[in-house]
Amino acid sequence: MSLELHLELWETMQEHITSVKDAADDFVAVLIEHGIDAEKIAKVAINEDIKKALLDYDVDVDVDVDDDDDDFEHFSDDDD
Repeated sequence: MSLELHLELWETMQEHITSVKDAADDFVAVLIEHGIDAEKIAKVAINEDIKKALLDYDVDVDVDVDDDDDDFEHFSDDDD
């Protein structure tokens, strides 16, 4: 199967996955284990979760990396 087809399948299936980040990490790992170059994935991928997963492979991707902890700062109990 082509890389483009794999990525299209990912786009279709991701809405049914509860932990998209973990699934994206595993998805990218499987693609790489089966001989698809991380740089090639980065060139074709448009999905942000896939791009973030590629960061673990030192691939230069255009993606906003946000710290998930920052999203919840206003819920902290440190105001005491």
